[in-house]
Amino acid sequence: MHPFQRFRATSKPNTRRTRLTIRFVFLFCCLGLASWNVGRMPPLKLNVENQPSFLSLEKHNGKAAFTFWSSDAHISPIADVKDLFAEWYDGDYRIIDKSLSNHCYLKGTCAQDLKVLNRSNVIHLSPCPNELKREFWRAYRNDEQMSTVDAFFCHHATGLCEVFMAFGRPMIIVVSTRYEIGRRTRQAWQRLNENLKAIASNPRNTIAANNRYDAEYIQHFTGFSQVRVLPNYCGYTNALHKPTRPEILIGPGRFAFGVKQMLISGPKGIVKAAQNHAKLKYKEFRTIRQLYKHYTYEELASHPAIVLIPYQVSTMSFFEYYRMGIPLFAPSPDLLTMWQQKLKVMSEISWNCVYGRCQDASQIEGHTNSTHGKKDPNNVNNNFRYWIQFADFYQWPHVTLFDDWNDLLHKLHAADLNGIHDKMMEYSKQQKQSLKREWDEILDKAFDRLYPRSSLSKQSVTFTNQSWEDAMLRRYPTVSNHEVQAKC
Repeated sequence: MHPFQRFRATSKPNTRRTRLTIRFVFLFCCLGLASWNVGRMPPLKLNVENQPSFLSLEKHNGKAAFTFWSSDAHISPIADVKDLFAEWYDGDYRIIDKSLSNHCYLKGTCAQDLKVLNRSNVIHLSPCPNELKREFWRAYRNDEQMSTVDAFFCHHATGLCEVFMAFGRPMIIVVSTRYEIGRRTRQAWQRLNENLKAIASNPRNTIAANNRYDAEYIQHFTGFSQVRVLPNYCGYTNALHKPTRPEILIGPGRFAFGVKQMLISGPKGIVKAAQNHAKLKYKEFRTIRQLYKHYTYEELASHPAIVLIPYQVSTMSFFEYYRMGIPLFAPSPDLLTMWQQKLKVMSEISWNCVYGRCQDASQIEGHTNSTHGKKDPNNVNNNFRYWIQFADFYQWPHVTLFDDWNDLLHKLHAADLNGIHDKMMEYSKQQKQSLKREWDEILDKAFDRLYPRSSLSKQSVTFTNQSWEDAMLRRYPTVSNHEVQAKC
């Protein structure tokens, strides 16, 4: 084994500390012998852009920790990662969370001292992407806090990791919506693809998605042979299904325009259908926002079940409902396809739909290696029924499907909700174990033979005046020189 093999998290922290202590004793002895032989040694100088020092001078919770940087525009995905890492890795990792989400106040993670990036430019890197990348590089290439950062997280938005490429540190990209967010033109999307291919070529980096739909979507447009699926766990809810209230909830918290009138409160909606079946067990249906302006997870878990009228193929709320073991009921693929054709219920399934153009094709073509042929996912009007099979509520087990409101009412009446809850909790247990194995592998390859940068003494840092262009081409030589030299 390499003498500076990265130390690994383990379920036996004492063993790990013993192993680490032996290494530091060995290092101390080696440095002592060297000093005895050559007299006073000059200060150790290591370039932070290369191999980090293994001298543990700064620690997190009493020990060296690998440090991630996150500047997401969504609070929940990174909150989930922090929650899992805290449970699994005994302080081996810490996350600098400079959130640019509009809801960051809920987690107390709002970016206070972030340079260059802000809420108005984080998604599109506007108005000039390359110039913003240059500015960020100049602002942080010799920044003291950045010098301690070992890796970068990018969840929302994917393209934010383009800003971090020049630093040459491991990147973990976990896509949580259509990955070309903020890259609406053909040129911008193609540039993003080229950068993602360069990122993927570095074995320390990971490109994944938190749902099957986005994994297949990325594969379709990039030709990547495999995209990991890393679903969010959302154990931070700390609540379990314990029904005490009579209302069946309709979620998630928002719907496409016109959906509430047509599918919920209107003459052909679920409320009216339930009134015509007075003998059934569950007769009260309310949207989450009808009952709760601001809800707690315990309040959601106090209802018998949740009926989904989805606006997206994957949402953090779906993960949260599932982890609490709240029985879920979703429209069948055929019913949802009919709703989409008539009402555009999946208003955020593509950026075309977000901008009211569900009939439009993608700005770029599918990759020749796509396993989906010429079925363009963004031509929603024509290909919705094919692509919707990859949505979370069709991929995950123990979600009950219904073909119309009458079918839903009878299935709710006959359902063993406690039994469904138990099955959901068992699946969550298995999925958590699988997630742990996936994250172990991702982190091992990211930090193999490395030690945390926070263990590098301030006197050992060599600052750099390297330009962003030179840094990009040095770290990612496959990136087009023309694109790097372009002004924007």
